[in-house]
Amino acid sequence: KGKDQILKIREANTLICFVSHFFPPSIKIKWTKNNIKVEVEDPFIKCLSNSDGTSYVFSDLNFVPEDGDIYSCTVEHEALKEPLTRFWGENKSFTSC
Repeated sequence: KGKDQILKIREANTLICFVSHFFPPSIKIKWTKNNIKVEVEDPFIKCLSNSDGTSYVFSDLNFVPEDGDIYSCTVEHEALKEPLTRFWGENKSFTSC
């Protein structure tokens, strides 16, 4: 249960991008739908602290899925050599690293 819940097409849903164990706490999170940037009113509330001094954050995207839609969450942080992107949709599903 949980990870294997069925998504219903054309019904409101929420995607959550969870990023954890990064330092310093400055981070950028971007969403796309079908390779087009999606403006999110509040990409994330604020960075929160882990017990080891690193940070974590959640970013939510409210959406109504249609057949064939592909969404992505891209994280940019100075500790990454290049932005990290995870996809959801058409034969793809978000995965954790």
